[in-house]
Amino acid sequence: MKKILFVFAGIALALVSCNKEADQNVQTQENLVSYSVVIDTPTKAVIADGDDASHMDVKWAEGDKIAFKLSDNSVVGATVTIDGATAKVSVNVGANTITDAWFPYSAEKPADIPEYQGADSVDIPLSMAGISGSTITFAEVTSEWAIVRVPVKAGIFGDPRTFVFVKFKNNNPAAPVQVIQKNCAYTLTSEVKYFDFVVPAVESTTEIIFRDSNGLEYRRKGSAYTFESHKIYQLPTIADVDDTGRHIWVLQGEEGPVGEPLSDNAPFTYPFRSQTDYFTTMTRGEDYWTQTAWVQDAGSFKYRFGLAFSLNVSNKGQASKTWGTLEESKTTINGAENQVMRFPVHTGNYPIFALKMSKLSTLGNSRTFKLDVNSIQAANQAGNAFYGREMPVKFFDSTTAKSTLSETDTEGIYYFDLTSDSITFKYDDGSSRSKLPNTRALHFTTWQLQIPDVKYDDTQEPLPTCKFYWAGFFNSVSELEAFAAAH
Repeated sequence: MKKILFVFAGIALALVSCNKEADQNVQTQENLVSYSVVIDTPTKAVIADGDDASHMDVKWAEGDKIAFKLSDNSVVGATVTIDGATAKVSVNVGANTITDAWFPYSAEKPADIPEYQGADSVDIPLSMAGISGSTITFAEVTSEWAIVRVPVKAGIFGDPRTFVFVKFKNNNPAAPVQVIQKNCAYTLTSEVKYFDFVVPAVESTTEIIFRDSNGLEYRRKGSAYTFESHKIYQLPTIADVDDTGRHIWVLQGEEGPVGEPLSDNAPFTYPFRSQTDYFTTMTRGEDYWTQTAWVQDAGSFKYRFGLAFSLNVSNKGQASKTWGTLEESKTTINGAENQVMRFPVHTGNYPIFALKMSKLSTLGNSRTFKLDVNSIQAANQAGNAFYGREMPVKFFDSTTAKSTLSETDTEGIYYFDLTSDSITFKYDDGSSRSKLPNTRALHFTTWQLQIPDVKYDDTQEPLPTCKFYWAGFFNSVSELEAFAAAH
């Protein structure tokens, strides 16, 4: 349906949509009959929190397709044309008469808000209220609808995504439709593109799901709303459906494979150590890296392994391009020393954090395997500057809720699904826990894997070792599986 006009305090914004008026009664062929199409009552949608000047008039647009049911029970489509202030359709009825009509076009008459909606239209469902001469009058199928506008533009990392569909999802089981889909073939640009969803006027939270031409999905969960009938809710512009949060490290040699240097893949510290006196030993072999454990508790024969991708150790920064002692791992950025590189994670783009390493059960007994994070809020702490965006809310602490993708006798692939309800971290003052939000990039000063409490029956001579093959972030488990099959 439509051509929509948005007026914001005197600024007109073009929008797609739907109103209806017209007049015509010319029979152009024996079986082609023309009608004007009008709406029973003029329709408008008001911008939420706006005034009467901030509204959308619903009008027919050139190319809108209406479904007509004929007396032989067949359904045919006819396309709207605009002639001045008049909207017209020409229907091929054959030897039949029109018994019903509805918009948007579909094989079945809509009983409520349609589950599938046009990529460039606002599909407020209408049905025929009556025919009078050459005029067909339409009325709303339901008055309990609202409009959610989803503004999107290209991100800055990687090639612009081409969408094959965009979905709106609500969490209200009482809503007449839970998921609304707009199929499309649209490549993002620097200009904002609006996807306008007609949604049930209910209490709901929003989730927007994008799928691109490579089969990857990107999810954004929004705020809770009480959608009011005939109102428009515009979400914040989404400009990071891109490679934000995508990091893959193949641990081969000193700097990674040729053409894939580790330093190009975001901050990377490699072994972690919470104390400041020493680092453990890492041998950076051509096929994998081997870490020699350090003694955690000599009396109980406990050892520890670890791998850090960004780490703030005792207020000293760890860098991506230097390896070795703690002093050598201080970061100098833009001429300033002792800076900590913030590590960007985006669970809306790449929520699966995984690695391939030695099979855990070969690393002794009673071990813990956890992901430990910290997103210090302040720009500075104890003389250190944190390079990268500051965090509006602090997330910290650890999770042990890993999953196993596969294991052999000697190797395992393990992952953390950062969208899982079982993976939460402390946040703000630490009095409660929360999942990581997927609406923006999160910038961490610490992102590390810890394998403490590795216990053997006696003292190990030589010290035990652990192999690390690769690690990274993936869009989905299926993308992880494809990468694992190739590596």
